[in-house]
Amino acid sequence: NQIIETVTGQTPMYFRPPYGSVNETMKNILKEWNMKTVLWNKDPEDWNNKTAEEIIKYITDTQPYGGIYLLHEKAETVAALPMIIEFLLSQGVEFVTLE
Repeated sequence: NQIIETVTGQTPMYFRPPYGSVNETMKNILKEWNMKTVLWNKDPEDWNNKTAEEIIKYITDTQPYGGIYLLHEKAETVAALPMIIEFLLSQGVEFVTLE
């Protein structure tokens, strides 16, 4: 959090727990730090040696509305991202920020 705040000038407000796993200790720490937990409901499993084409296929084969997609910083995901964004926009999906 300190590094993020130093680099961006913004205090992190949200936390995505690894694997979506949350326990009481983590809940207490996040409450103390005034952070909210954010989970996802759409997971193309891009971490699992997926190609850009497989990631895109997951997105295009899944109902796009009301979703929070879990994506990782992999080269294949980055390569797929422009096509993912283009597809979602073509479906009328509106990108929003968390508040």
